[in-house]
Amino acid sequence: MLMLLLDKKPQITILIFMASTTVNLRGHHLLCLLAFRGKGYNRAFINNLAKLQEKIRNDKKIKIKIVEGADDICVQCPYLNGNTCCKEAEERTQKINKIDNNILNKLNFKKNEIITLSDLVKSLSQIPKQELAKLCSSCSWLKTENCPKEIILFIHSFST
Repeated sequence: MLMLLLDKKPQITILIFMASTTVNLRGHHLLCLLAFRGKGYNRAFINNLAKLQEKIRNDKKIKIKIVEGADDICVQCPYLNGNTCCKEAEERTQKINKIDNNILNKLNFKKNEIITLSDLVKSLSQIPKQELAKLCSSCSWLKTENCPKEIILFIHSFST
């Protein structure tokens, strides 16, 4: 929404109300967002992810734009350096990009595509449980979380 306010002076003040109806997510975060259960790198990261998860789950009008590189979840990551992960530099960035591409290929989505949560759930529901677990197999969070199980539970709750 764009609002124009006129001052008594001959200048125009422009206020932009940022009620974004689009969330930018990279490939693997399409899954992370559904499986998130309150753990993360730091409080700012956790709070950001929780707000995004709530926004997507509660507002059916929200669109998800699939992006390459850093997304709306990454913005609060302590390892973010520009548009890349600096945790393990180039090797880590390549690994994450490969995971993103594998997930997008399995879900039949493309970079820059705009989808809805319903589209995501429909695509995920076509993937056998064993294959879904394989998509998360190289993720370091899988050691402490049962993301594939959480994603399956979400799919079931979404469609009922």
